[in-house]
Amino acid sequence: LCDRAGAAVRDSAADLAGCDLVIEAAEDTEAARALLNAAAQAAKPDAVLVVTSVDGSVIEQAMATGRPADVVGLHLPDPAGTLAEIAATVATGPDVADRAADLLGRLGLTVVRCRDRAGFIVDALRFPYLNDAAAMLGAGYADADSIDAAMMLGCGYPTGPIADLDRLGIDRAVTVLRALHAETREPALSPVPLLIEHVTAGKPLR
Repeated sequence: LCDRAGAAVRDSAADLAGCDLVIEAAEDTEAARALLNAAAQAAKPDAVLVVTSVDGSVIEQAMATGRPADVVGLHLPDPAGTLAEIAATVATGPDVADRAADLLGRLGLTVVRCRDRAGFIVDALRFPYLNDAAAMLGAGYADADSIDAAMMLGCGYPTGPIADLDRLGIDRAVTVLRALHAETREPALSPVPLLIEHVTAGKPLR
């Protein structure tokens, strides 16, 4: 995003005083919370605060800033792609998501919006499907090549679910599924044993 916008990456909260929009880009939720809180203190009173490193819903991080009306969530399903998902919380101000969407649109991204929930749109639909495929593989119902070929040739998917799991990262799949399960309590959204085993072993599915 910085490359698209010609903007600079800032390492110090003091550098954010004149910014109209601040995008947090931490590696995990706890680091994101600390960065977002620092940004909330340093940025302009009307600056939009965008959180990207969130496993579950955005509202908890938004409330921790003391400026929840200024916070939206952002998810880029493929950082090299052109889709951006924006999630507004129940506390987000009426024009804040519009301002974030306008900027992202001017950067050439297609913006879709959703309410605040784990997984946004893409991951909330993608990872349950991948979990089902892993369950099928783990049960010995079909091998990885057959599962992938069936979905590619039978449903027109560009890649199969087992290949997708290895490409996206099994650890990420487990993290997203746990967040979805924690929010919905749907048993089918709990990561299947095969995924847990491979994360523990540090091994891909193939």
